[in-house]
Amino acid sequence: MPTQPFFSIITVVYNGEEEIASTIKSLINQDNNNFEFIIIDGNSTDATVPIIKRYKDNIDIMVSEADNGIYDAMNRAIKRAAGQYIFFLNCGDRFCNDQVLSKVKENINNNAEIYYGDIIIEKSSREKKLIKQENKSPENYFQPGITQQSFFVHCDVFKKIGVFDPDYPVAADYEWLARAVKNKISFQYLGMPFATFKIGGVSTPKSRREFIKLEKEKRDIYKKYNIKEKNKYKSILLSAMPIKIKNYLTGF
Repeated sequence: MPTQPFFSIITVVYNGEEEIASTIKSLINQDNNNFEFIIIDGNSTDATVPIIKRYKDNIDIMVSEADNGIYDAMNRAIKRAAGQYIFFLNCGDRFCNDQVLSKVKENINNNAEIYYGDIIIEKSSREKKLIKQENKSPENYFQPGITQQSFFVHCDVFKKIGVFDPDYPVAADYEWLARAVKNKISFQYLGMPFATFKIGGVSTPKSRREFIKLEKEKRDIYKKYNIKEKNKYKSILLSAMPIKIKNYLTGF
């Protein structure tokens, strides 16, 4: 009978030919290889799939099919995952160094269901910022700037509280974290950076319309779970937005 992998690393991608290789390499270079690697491609129309196939010997599950957005793709991957802990390393993201998985495994002590750490926000190769989260309480995990790249989640958590809600196409991670807190899922801070998160993904507004959509979903979530929102517009993500959007946010 095959041994259960300790980690399920999930990568979701759509037309990511410029960045998918660096994401894959940051995983396969890890000094701990007790993981399965799942890639869900959204039927890319560029060279993404041929690039992925170059690394087929390092990939356990690879699916390329149309989906209904990033969270639908992530949910499809969760259903296929067999590891004890699930981590999302989506296209463009990279582990901070080659020892992340081994260090996380050493520090997991079965006292929590979600282990969280720090992330590095990257605007460009020269503009990066470490976001430390030791002062974050569970109630603040879903505030701006916190992403799924901060969390190693025990597989049983998805069985307890469900997967990402497709009713929130751009803020489902906020809603899922709020749901985890409401259901008293236990968290533990490991005090180390996990991954570099490249600004520009689905959760980064690129226009006034996208910003309004994200904020509306977040406000619906805050109302649903009776969350008091703090520092509503003070996010490191602001620095990466087009100047018109930046002016709009600061003057809102």
